[in-house]
Amino acid sequence: MPQSIANASDFEIGYAIGFLSAKGGQFSTIDIISKIVGSYQCDTGIPAGSSPNALFGKKISKNAANYRIQRVLEPDDKPSQDDSGNKTTTAIWRAV
Repeated sequence: MPQSIANASDFEIGYAIGFLSAKGGQFSTIDIISKIVGSYQCDTGIPAGSSPNALFGKKISKNAANYRIQRVLEPDDKPSQDDSGNKTTTAIWRAV
């Protein structure tokens, strides 16, 4: 298990998405990160261009077809919280 989402391999990402997809229904980018890293913390104050979480979200969006997922609420994100209660937003996905 990588300590940072920035170090997640394509295998780890695919495994996490497969696990969440098998449960049925929808899941979030936060769910994917939590499955890979074991927790989720928003990176408040870091510009989106260098934020590991934002860059991971962009990677998922860019490769959604390869992961066999589709964004549900595009272009809007769902308000959410990290594991410490900090407010953030997350994309919602479903398997296709």
